[in-house]
Amino acid sequence: MPDRKHSTGGRNAIANDTRAAQRHEDRHQRGSGRRLRGWGQRRRSREQCLPNDGRTGPRGSSTAPAASKRPTRGLSLWAIATWLVLWQLAALALDSELLLPGPLSVLSRLAMAALQPSFWGRLGFSLIRVVAGFAGGMAIASLGASLAVRRPHIEAFLAPPIALAKSVPVAAITVLALVWLRASELSVLVVMLVVTPLVYEALLAGLRARDPHLDELARVFHLARWRRARYITLPQLMPAIRSACTTGLGMAWKACVAAEVIGIPLGSVGEAFYDAKVHFDTPGLFAWTVAVVVASVAMEKLLVVALDVLHRAALSDFTVERISAVGAPSVPGSSCPASDRAPSALRLDEVSRHFVGGAGVGPISLDVRPGAPIAVMAPSGAGKSTLLRIAAGLEVPGAGTVARPGSGRASTVFQDDRLIEGASALTNARLAVPAGSREWQEAPDLLRHLGLEDCMARPVETCSGGQRRRIALARALLAPHDVLLLDEPFTGLDDESRAAAAALVRTREEGRCVLVATHDLRDADLLGAQVVYLS
Repeated sequence: MPDRKHSTGGRNAIANDTRAAQRHEDRHQRGSGRRLRGWGQRRRSREQCLPNDGRTGPRGSSTAPAASKRPTRGLSLWAIATWLVLWQLAALALDSELLLPGPLSVLSRLAMAALQPSFWGRLGFSLIRVVAGFAGGMAIASLGASLAVRRPHIEAFLAPPIALAKSVPVAAITVLALVWLRASELSVLVVMLVVTPLVYEALLAGLRARDPHLDELARVFHLARWRRARYITLPQLMPAIRSACTTGLGMAWKACVAAEVIGIPLGSVGEAFYDAKVHFDTPGLFAWTVAVVVASVAMEKLLVVALDVLHRAALSDFTVERISAVGAPSVPGSSCPASDRAPSALRLDEVSRHFVGGAGVGPISLDVRPGAPIAVMAPSGAGKSTLLRIAAGLEVPGAGTVARPGSGRASTVFQDDRLIEGASALTNARLAVPAGSREWQEAPDLLRHLGLEDCMARPVETCSGGQRRRIALARALLAPHDVLLLDEPFTGLDDESRAAAAALVRTREEGRCVLVATHDLRDADLLGAQVVYLS
């Protein structure tokens, strides 16, 4: 049985009586059970279909993917066919190709034009300018959004030109640009001016909608810039990027053709439109319109596929080892020799942090020494998580000081799992580990020891709640650290899984500073931790 002690903040300590604490704990668990019973009955049918993964609580966490919404339907063949029939009927009713040619006449003219080399030359001419203008607009918008989201004065500075680019008609931009540019270069500028505000606003909204919990994850684990961009920023921005690119690409083709119709550069699609108008060639005008629409849709589909491939590649771990079913995994030992560990302790001296409304923690003093875990126990809302956030450097204490051992790096199991959705269990476990390091190599064995062999290569959104919790624990154990902070680390795990996870923590963290926040005395017992009670 671990020792129990009070915090040095006498006002926050309660009676050091194990039986009284146990009665308090029982009352807390019974109250929680009553509150959750109705919720559990509503979800029981879905929970029963989950595999027995060692977790008895609800599946997932606050970062688990939400229920999927009804997908947006794309173009359907029956709708296209219906509109073609209506178009043909309208053409027959007017009986004039000059006013409205039928779809068969337009398709015939398009097929004839496609046999001419000049047709593909014109499409290529305009395509190059669409791509150049679109790429330039994307680059400017990305740079502007990344600066504006960090600096409000930059956003205010960029607001007038963005509003101007959105509101000025394409024709006005084209006529003005003809003063400075040649007709062959005109469409690039016009496309860039049309695309930039669309992409800028979409990316700015996406950057502002990022999950702050994942940003905290990156801070705690000291992720390198490229890892933060790959695993944190890019997956969260991908919906905004996809939406902005698909919308911007369609607008790019419209703006390009409009600029070419006004500037009439030789060998362009806009010149073909102009010639068809001058010669009253309505079927030819419709044929080129269809060609532009097809080119725009095809580019949009290719771009979406490319973005999906990029997204999957960013979250893929190309070094996933083949899982062997032979032999039981051994308990991985600590990855840091005892002689290399800093002998100093994690010290919190009269630390306090209070918020509006009276919630907060402290003052409290703790001396967490290597090899002597401490478990802070208190009811929900008493400030356990705030205390761990202060120890991790995520919160600045209102009073008091914090001294961290060694390099001061802390590894954390948050109260919520905070996994990278779309990435595999192994990729999540290795998130903060240098590639090729000892911890990198032993990550598969650690996951096997936690009973995660079957889901090692699967995306974490397909894992159950217990599996996700153990993946978060494996990530914290593998990351370089001097201090391990555990916030309700075994919540919902059954007795067997809880004991195995706690034994792994004791084995790997022997000689390190470990601070645990929990409301369950079993966690302290299994970790051999001293207990500090907070009011």
